[in-house]
Amino acid sequence: MQSLHTGQVTIVGTGLLGGSVGLALRAQGFTGTIVGVGRREQTLEAAKQCGCIDRGTTTLAEGVADADLVILATPVSVILSALAEIAPVLSPEAVVTDVGSTKQSIVARAEAELQHPSRFVGSHPMAGGAQTGPEAGDADLFTGKPVIVTPTDRTDADALEQVEGLWSDLGMRLSRMTPEAHDVAVARISHMPHAAALMLVNLAKAADLEVASTGFENMTHAALGDPNMWADIFLDNAEAVTQVLSEWRELWDGFEQIVRERDRAGMLKLLQNTQQTRHNWQQQRRPNSGA
Repeated sequence: MQSLHTGQVTIVGTGLLGGSVGLALRAQGFTGTIVGVGRREQTLEAAKQCGCIDRGTTTLAEGVADADLVILATPVSVILSALAEIAPVLSPEAVVTDVGSTKQSIVARAEAELQHPSRFVGSHPMAGGAQTGPEAGDADLFTGKPVIVTPTDRTDADALEQVEGLWSDLGMRLSRMTPEAHDVAVARISHMPHAAALMLVNLAKAADLEVASTGFENMTHAALGDPNMWADIFLDNAEAVTQVLSEWRELWDGFEQIVRERDRAGMLKLLQNTQQTRHNWQQQRRPNSGA
């Protein structure tokens, strides 16, 4: 990893994302100590057995006290509370980052609570999976996926270099955004798909579900996501979510008008333009596309 090949990395939260970070660090040649912090000894032991961490602790302050890099890999509400708890024990040189799905509240809390706020760099790796827990950890989880890093005018250049080096070494495609721009962007491309899955399930009646098949299953898979995690995301990002819901309603109003008027030309234009946009995006994601 750029600027950090040894030393101590502390991962707070050893589930899918945290566990995968530990495995990926080892796969990329990190030779230092990986410490896991969790709520349950059983989970920490599982993470150790899987090779995600070298040792674990249920005491947050103990886990981060000697860390060179701290990665907060928990739900948003836990990240927010952890920042105040780790502030008194962090080394002045320690770099702190997170994997939270929202950024404005986390960055603001970090800059308010940490004694050395310039050493915090918000980040959001756009990777995940259906399984949970350290047993689901995957050293290749981040390969080829985008990560959004959200520095501010208070961010130390060395800290930013370390965090971007971390994600780059794990195979991710880097983007920089302001925390505000990040929250609106993910409301559109991450939070709205989940909201759509929720609404589709609630729209369907019992009789409809008896004949539902592949299309419904694929479109509503996101509704199986952890309710506690998604409650945090929707409510913490409420301002951006409500903004994007207004955009969503405008699109549906236009679609409704096309259907009501039986406007075939308008419908074909919408379908073809959307198909082309989706195709272009898929092409850009291919490894040999230069993206």
